Amino acid sequence: MKKSRIFILVLVLLLTVLVSAENLALNKKYLVNLPAEASYPDSGVELTDGKKATASIYNAGWAGYLRQDYRIFIVDLGATYEINDITISALQDVVTGVHLPKWTCFSTSTDGRRWKAIDVVELDEMDLPNGIVRYTIASRSNNAKARYVALKLEVGTWLFVDEITVEGNLDTKEDITISCTLEEIDFKEIEFDY
Repeated sequence: MKKSRIFILVLVLLLTVLVSAENLALNKKYLVNLPAEASYPDSGVELTDGKKATASIYNAGWAGYLRQDYRIFIVDLGATYEINDITISALQDVVTGVHLPKWTCFSTSTDGRRWKAIDVVELDEMDLPNGIVRYTIASRSNNAKARYVALKLEVGTWLFVDEITVEGNLDTKEDITISCTLEEIDFKEIEFDY
């Protein structure tokens, strides 16, 4: 009897945590270190609008970036929250030169000036599916506190990305103290482990 009550309590707590996870990046402002290509533009809303692009280079939901080594994306959550997961979706269409990033770095900040690298995800081409694939790259943030989330992705020939999500709990919101605007953030000061 006692074990079943404990089990039910644990189950209720677990469900509460799962239900309370929200996409904190939804419709939030973001900044990219280099603009998308004119043929696959980013109007400033595609990466956080909640609309997932289909697995086709012709879908307008993708923003396309050509060469130049890497791209850094910074999302301003508008307040500091405890965050659980950070994801970004990318497209693979090898025939057209669109490749998944070989590595993706994740970093967080509460003020936009001091950054903490939290994860690096490296993809092994041998483990990836063949063909045209919409792929989600995910990082566990271990309940980091952040207002700003930065992602640095390797760019081969073409990099196509659509949705950046930051899962967390709205109830952990902390008032903004000292911070800066997205435009004041120096991309060179962001700490990444790659």
